[in-house]
Amino acid sequence: MIYFPFIGFERLNAMTFDELHKEIINGNLNIGEVWCWALKSNKLDFIKGLSSMVEECPGIIEIAAEHGHLEMIEWIYNNRKEYYTGRAISLAAANGHLKVVEFLYNNLSHISNLNFGVENHINNAISFAAKNGHLDVVKWLYYNTDVIIGDPFIVEKAKFYNHTKVVNWLENEVCGR
Repeated sequence: MIYFPFIGFERLNAMTFDELHKEIINGNLNIGEVWCWALKSNKLDFIKGLSSMVEECPGIIEIAAEHGHLEMIEWIYNNRKEYYTGRAISLAAANGHLKVVEFLYNNLSHISNLNFGVENHINNAISFAAKNGHLDVVKWLYYNTDVIIGDPFIVEKAKFYNHTKVVNWLENEVCGR
């Protein structure tokens, strides 16, 4: 939970856009905190309304990806200049947001740190998804990318967290080949 020292988080949830905008203009609210709250809370209308007040803001797609807000990611992707890092795919995969993973993978041209390598980002995403038991995400990444799973401990991670279906699938489909 984000701490809002001036009015409190609960009141922020109850405010209309016009009330929020007025509080920001009057200096009673920090635009960065409100922006972050709106991203995490999936308040797309607030993001659209506040967009002209916020210059380039690295990390916004990562926040939306972590929380699975695909519509918000699509709007940011189509209407703002922000690039995202491969971390966005890992965050979405770790939390089981398959549609977000698909969108981000299919729009790799917007990734700003490809020097780390697409394979590394996808491997991280598969590893996090397996560790957290998101078999649908693991399967999609395995079957829809050209990446060879590079985490030698992926099965052990899934075992440690008791994700039996993930373990069985990895042992039969990936390790058994």
